Amino acid sequence: MEIWQKRWEEDQKGRRYHKLQKSVITKIYTERNRREDIIITRLRLDHTGLNGTMFIMGKIEVEECRGCGVKENVEHIVLHCNMYKAESEKLRDRVREAGREWSLMGILGTEGEGVRATRKAILKYLS
Repeated sequence: MEIWQKRWEEDQKGRRYHKLQKSVITKIYTERNRREDIIITRLRLDHTGLNGTMFIMGKIEVEECRGCGVKENVEHIVLHCNMYKAESEKLRDRVREAGREWSLMGILGTEGEGVRATRKAILKYLS
């Protein structure tokens, strides 16, 4: 585990994901089901059905959000998109109530307190 952790710290690949998960040691959250685990993992990796991912895969011709005109990815939809402003404000309140910062790290990160409550909130936001 120490060797793996050292490589994770030093490698230049996966730096976006490294911001969300600093440790290679994983925590198991038993209250979630498999489907929820898949959703959270895809959000963390930014491998979704959003325009940014579909554009990279060559399935669509534009990566921009229909409502905002900027690249549509997880960060945009969760934190910035005008089309989901009301839902985003509710999510922000729940994230802050859980003692987490209003950022992708605060919402999808695995370190610190309030992880379970925040994950529950992001799944509610998505539904």
